[in-house]
Amino acid sequence: MADDDKKPDEGMCVGSIARLIEGQIAQTYDSVRMRQAWERILEGPTSRKVIAEALTRELSFGRYVRKVKAQPLHVHLHIAPDGDPEAIGKAMSQALNGQLRPIDM
Repeated sequence: MADDDKKPDEGMCVGSIARLIEGQIAQTYDSVRMRQAWERILEGPTSRKVIAEALTRELSFGRYVRKVKAQPLHVHLHIAPDGDPEAIGKAMSQALNGQLRPIDM
């Protein structure tokens, strides 16, 4: 066990707080529980130095990368009445896989 993962005399250890941060980033825990946990930690006997060390450990060195929001996908197909079902299927597949460029209208 690393020195910073050992239970301090009072409060939480760096490793425990770091695991909470990691769990919140990974969305393992819901926001209500995390808010309650952070209130308990901040009001409790855990030193600011321990909290700062855990925050630094988890949020530095490229460990946390913000997820890019997925853009909504809209596919518009203009099909002739005599459209070939296989060609339609191929066009939809290409559109969904990002192989077709959007057409400005």
